[in-house]
Amino acid sequence: GRRTQPPPTAQRPPKPKRLDNIIGEQDYNGLLASTTPSAIVATAEIAAGEADIPAGTVIVKGEDGKYKPASEALTAESIVLVLSEDAPAAGGIATGYKTGNFARGRLVAAEGYTLTATDFDYMRQAGILSEDVID
Repeated sequence: GRRTQPPPTAQRPPKPKRLDNIIGEQDYNGLLASTTPSAIVATAEIAAGEADIPAGTVIVKGEDGKYKPASEALTAESIVLVLSEDAPAAGGIATGYKTGNFARGRLVAAEGYTLTATDFDYMRQAGILSEDVID
């Protein structure tokens, strides 16, 4: 059998995209203390506020479904994330960690509120672990 050549008008399939290229880079912020447990990321709708919210801020889901920096003691019912990126004061969608092991000294709350040992216990129960890390 003879091989048939495609007609000259037939187009070649597009070249596959390379999967080994660097797409982007992010500076290491020292937020994660360990790779276990795995850091699971989720998106969160951030409530508009007065100032930008830095990465590492513990954010809590409000009754309106929007997240804002923790400004009071957490409870067992608190739905908590740790911001993985800075969030603008205007609000919008940002990413946060649902679980992971974080450097305790890098976790912050709303201005004027300091996270307590009890807060860290509630976060641990939700899968957000923290430990002291020497920089």
